[in-house]
Amino acid sequence: MGWSVRLFDSAKAFLQTLDLTDVACLVSDIQMPEIDGLDMQSRLLELGESVPIVFVCANPTPAIRERALANGAIELLEKPVEADLLFAYLNACR
Repeated sequence: MGWSVRLFDSAKAFLQTLDLTDVACLVSDIQMPEIDGLDMQSRLLELGESVPIVFVCANPTPAIRERALANGAIELLEKPVEADLLFAYLNACR
């Protein structure tokens, strides 16, 4: 699709690197060890970073969806994620 992609083992690893140079969008799971996706999003906001995020989650509750979107997420997609839908949201971040 022509995107440059960087992978991280965890939200903690991403936050330790915190290099948002040329980042158009993050794709993140909600449920991760140590720091979940919503806490990662909150930490980014505390640092003044407002990068668009597309979250994915196996069992999103209305409360999880509400918090993610209220804090600026582009969308929260339920797993399994349809590739075309994910690509549409990623293209919107360009």
